[in-house]
Amino acid sequence: MTTKARAGVYHSTVPPFGYRKSPEDSHKLIPDAETAPIVRRMYELAVQGKGYKAIGNVLKRERIPIPAYWHHVRGERTWTRFKGEGDISNYIWNETTIKWILSHEVYIGSLVAQKQSKLFKVGKNYVKPKDEWVVVKDIFEPIVDLELWERVQEVNGKRRRMCKAKREPSIFSGIAYCPDCGRRISFFPERTSKNNPEKTYFGSCQNYKANGPDGCTPHRIKEQDLYDIVLKDIREWATMALADEQAVLGRVMEQQQINSTVDYGLVEGKRRTIEKRLGEIE
Repeated sequence: MTTKARAGVYHSTVPPFGYRKSPEDSHKLIPDAETAPIVRRMYELAVQGKGYKAIGNVLKRERIPIPAYWHHVRGERTWTRFKGEGDISNYIWNETTIKWILSHEVYIGSLVAQKQSKLFKVGKNYVKPKDEWVVVKDIFEPIVDLELWERVQEVNGKRRRMCKAKREPSIFSGIAYCPDCGRRISFFPERTSKNNPEKTYFGSCQNYKANGPDGCTPHRIKEQDLYDIVLKDIREWATMALADEQAVLGRVMEQQQINSTVDYGLVEGKRRTIEKRLGEIE
């Protein structure tokens, strides 16, 4: 696989948003006439100083569909949450998606591969350090020019430094999800009263914060309350395991059977996020 990647052979089943597979060679990418202009517009908005949320709001206002919509209607990847043409969910852009598009080197014509490796002991993939990736430049026709891409990376870097300076991430960052829409629960500080300078962290649905009632409902929860709930649950399972290991195993197997009916598109998204976090920890 590494040899083919270094030779510029594209292997993924679904092309990145903005590209299509070449009719002559399915291992080559070409700019897509319908979606490449959307990518260029996003870069132009970013260099103007608009953040991920602001860019998503512009695209939503202009009724520009999200990547999941395009992949679904073209038969490239099933979007299990598709509700039909014209539904508001077709236009609700995820900030993580926008961030990915505004940072990936594929849009300047580079093939990026070998980003992950497998941890065989735990059966999971993890994201490798960037200097271990295979990056082959000038393989595809770029959608944005190098100068614009680099300017956007500079803007992105400033935004990351600003966010990092605010606070350490919540212990639940990237692993707490909304039970309704499947988007992440984000945690932000709030002052509980004017007389109390201490800030309390609350979590709420990222989809709701970005899109209001069009996206979801708040699902507001105090970070400490969630911590207490999880800790209590861990202690209960540990106590049960010490008392009757087989009974606990039976309950785990039962839960796995229940999980067999869940939304696998959503699970795949969660899996990728958890694997990325695992790679950071490793």
